[in-house]
Amino acid sequence: MIKWLKSIFPKKRNVINTLLLYVVVALISFSFTGESNTKNNKSTSTKAHQEVSHSITSKNIAESSTSGKLLPTSQQSNNHDWWAGIITPISLCLVFTVGFITNGLLYYNSRKQAAIEKLKKLKRINEILEKRIAEQTSQLNNDKKELEIQSNKLNLALQVGNIGIWDWDLQSGSLEWDSCMLNIFNYQPHELSNSYEDFANRVHPEDLNRVKDEIEESIASHKLFRSEFRLQLENGDIKYLTGMGCVIYNDLNEAVRMIGTNQDVTHTRLIQKKLELINEQLEEKVALRTTELAEKIKELEEANADLRSFSYSVSHDLRSPLRALSGFSDALYENFGDALGEKGNRWVNFIKKNAAHMDDLIEDILALARTTQRPLSKTVVDMKSLALTVFEENKLLFPNVKFNFQVDDIENVSADAGLMKQLWQNLISNAMKYSSQNENATISISNTVNSNMVTYSVKDNGVGFDDLYKDKLFVLFQRLHSSAEFEGTGIGLTIAKKIVVKHGGEIWGESKGQGATFYFSLPLIKKKI
Repeated sequence: MIKWLKSIFPKKRNVINTLLLYVVVALISFSFTGESNTKNNKSTSTKAHQEVSHSITSKNIAESSTSGKLLPTSQQSNNHDWWAGIITPISLCLVFTVGFITNGLLYYNSRKQAAIEKLKKLKRINEILEKRIAEQTSQLNNDKKELEIQSNKLNLALQVGNIGIWDWDLQSGSLEWDSCMLNIFNYQPHELSNSYEDFANRVHPEDLNRVKDEIEESIASHKLFRSEFRLQLENGDIKYLTGMGCVIYNDLNEAVRMIGTNQDVTHTRLIQKKLELINEQLEEKVALRTTELAEKIKELEEANADLRSFSYSVSHDLRSPLRALSGFSDALYENFGDALGEKGNRWVNFIKKNAAHMDDLIEDILALARTTQRPLSKTVVDMKSLALTVFEENKLLFPNVKFNFQVDDIENVSADAGLMKQLWQNLISNAMKYSSQNENATISISNTVNSNMVTYSVKDNGVGFDDLYKDKLFVLFQRLHSSAEFEGTGIGLTIAKKIVVKHGGEIWGESKGQGATFYFSLPLIKKKI
């Protein structure tokens, strides 16, 4: 019974409440029925004692009953028992019915509530699923777009690189090509038999057997297929191709498929052949130039040897007569000066002066030779200190001139210190010489730095020069002023140019009619970071 009720009313509390209600109603009904039976028994035991009184009054009672008045007590008791017997089962039925309906409603409500909860859960799950589906759909769309972009890029790369793709079924012999392969092999789609023969018919006969061997080697060794070969088209054109491919094997380790690419590298190979030809020609020219250079070097060595011999000859053979000429001129002037008279003495002085000039010229020629042949011994040179030293040494040659000499904080350089002193000597002495006739002789030295070079300038306010002839400034023995105006040999600026060029720099001069500025540039010392 309990199991049956639980199957109908799953809620345990509802079943217990219903059973208690049934028990209470049953107890009330049985209590009412028991009281009626007790009263009936008592009336039966006392019936004999009351017959007399009942018989006396029976007539009156009967008349009363007939006339609508009260019935006898026994009859009333029987009627009461009859109603009690009927009411009790009816009450029980009503109670069972009410309980059944109540529990049914409770069960319905509980199921309804459970269904509502399940529906809410399903809605939440559905929302989560829809959200995830939307996210996955969005991700799939993005992946699809990205895949399309990458596919387009790949196709573009294949087109630009002139690369074709092929797929070869090794078991059936079917060979599939893409459109780029058709263009490379100069085929129309209807001309293909979709077999290996399509490929073999276009490969150059001299390369075909080698390519076959390379394919077989790749299949047997499970290695990547690589090859370079030529195509011979129907019109006779030759193309150069590179091929790559990989072999796919089944579970039985049998080669079933081969996929790869072919790239048309004809243009690259033609350029390469041209470069090889150019390299061969360049090698021939280099060899020729090397031979010529070796001959020039030999000639230069011979010239240097001759120059050394000439320098030795100049320093000894030519100077000896000059010294004798100068010495005899001095003796002639001292011993016979009075006898020579004014004109003779003037000639003697002229001889001495030209002998001294010749000696200076020889000394400058020797300095030029030493500058050309001397190897560089570079060190960090303090250019400002060196310029001041040269100025102080040359100031003694102009005792009657007061110079305004200015030197900025100029850059140091990595150079040969001896040659740098010779450079400053030639430029500063020139500036002092050509500005010595100016009462306010001014010489200024400064520099500018540009990228990896430093440019120095030596500026004076002397007589200057005609700017039209500035190209002759550094030519050997070329002078823009006569010896009568200013002494000199015309070699100093030539030596200056040799020194600057030897250090990898440039030198030039400028003048605007009065005053001159000489510039020279040298490599800047690289500062460590």
